[in-house]
Amino acid sequence: MGVIYKLKPEIVAFIILKKQSNPDLGCRAIAEEVKKKFNIYISKSSVNNILIKEALSSSVGRKAKEHLTLEGKVDHAGFYFLQALNYFLKLTPIATELLVNSVAIPRRIKKLDIENVFDALILYRLLFNSTIDLSICYDKKEIWTVIGRRPSKSNFYDIVHKIKNSQFFVKKLTERLRSELRLVSKIKFLLRDQKVFYIDGLLRSVWPDWFISSNFITTYCNIDSYIESVFRRERPLAIFMSQSTDLFSKENIDFFLSFENYLLEKKISKLELLDYENDVIKSKEIPYNTERLFFLIGFWPWQFYDIGEFNKKVAKEKIEWRNLGLSYYFSREGFHIPQHIAGQIVRLNTIVLKDTPSSPAKLIVLTNMPSEYINEKFLIKELCNWVEAEKRYNDLLIRSKSKNIQIEEIRQLKILDKLNSSNSVEEMCDYLSDLLFSFFRNLFIPSHCFDWNQLKIKDVFLRQKGSVLRTSKFSYCKLFITNKLCEKTDLEYIVDRLNELKIEDSSGRIFWFSVGEEPKI
Repeated sequence: MGVIYKLKPEIVAFIILKKQSNPDLGCRAIAEEVKKKFNIYISKSSVNNILIKEALSSSVGRKAKEHLTLEGKVDHAGFYFLQALNYFLKLTPIATELLVNSVAIPRRIKKLDIENVFDALILYRLLFNSTIDLSICYDKKEIWTVIGRRPSKSNFYDIVHKIKNSQFFVKKLTERLRSELRLVSKIKFLLRDQKVFYIDGLLRSVWPDWFISSNFITTYCNIDSYIESVFRRERPLAIFMSQSTDLFSKENIDFFLSFENYLLEKKISKLELLDYENDVIKSKEIPYNTERLFFLIGFWPWQFYDIGEFNKKVAKEKIEWRNLGLSYYFSREGFHIPQHIAGQIVRLNTIVLKDTPSSPAKLIVLTNMPSEYINEKFLIKELCNWVEAEKRYNDLLIRSKSKNIQIEEIRQLKILDKLNSSNSVEEMCDYLSDLLFSFFRNLFIPSHCFDWNQLKIKDVFLRQKGSVLRTSKFSYCKLFITNKLCEKTDLEYIVDRLNELKIEDSSGRIFWFSVGEEPKI
């Protein structure tokens, strides 16, 4: 119990005035205001006793939380594009990591709370076309519907306070983003026999030379962390499809043997990440004793000379993406590279995908993963690369032959310069929003829309009606074609490019998008 009689009349009057001017203000917050104003500590129970005496006290117990719908139909489904892109660029994870390492965070605040706050700060300007107002941000339901989770109000403002008071946070964030957001066009694999093959930045195919379109660019932070996880043997390198018509082309054989580590001369000696101008962003020497690495790569049935054998086998197992309405039947078969090519027998596994148990093979995924690892959980996650394979393969051919995309890297560097000189949380949020939108325009919208201003792009692509469903494995968004300004093919262009990246949020859920008609009630 607080000791009321020791408080001066002006302090009591201040407490009463604060409560009358803002009935939602709690006792703890009023006590903090008293400390700031009069430099005196007062307990929340003392504040409550004063309010009871003046009949200003709220009812006992916690205030019931307002119900916030985070699933179902939404009016701004296109902003899920930006939320997915945020995690592709790792803006929120990077900012969260730097904040946690810079200041002391109370144990009651979870890392996910901090990420949610940064999500909200970055999305605010894009949603509302104005500089963020921190006093009302928490109450903007549209933001939290996109994010999928809202921290407590006290945690939200505590985290904002930590950001404001974190020394050199903005400069550290700018330095990190300068290195992490460089654009990677291709990965160069150098073998010990001096042979070379390439994989494009989006992991779409294996290529014999460096003439790869910049239409396959990705960011350094994504491809570097992915490749590192492959070399730590935490996951396989998943390549969508061989662009060569020959299963045993030179680059395919080099790829198989370098990951298998059977032949000493075919071991990987060096790895280089190259930008769209073929400048080396990162070079990594590979130790001679590196263990066997795992991979998956897709092929069409016509690329196999003995496809008849695969067609005869009945596929008894089934994998389903229920929220996507898609499924495959599959069988697992052995496969080996001919001895005269490999120098010795190299045994691989094939995952033969079919529409029905007895139908011809639809496509074949070749892997060196041990059979015991090829289970339903593994396939549901990894085979997202091969959902709607025909459409993706056509896109692969178009990208490889079409004119290189425009690169806005100069604009992005200017935004980072402004970010580095920002003097407030509000300015920092504005520049992070600009950075996110610049990458969206650069990497994901159709080329004929490059000249559109930000408002038009948002009106056409982002303010679409849709529905949202979150499961333990997917964060699924279906966009309805209700905007007369938007062509379905343009929206599908964005959807396809985001889906192929298999972007995961902090909980490991994969962002997945589709386009369809709005259900009629």
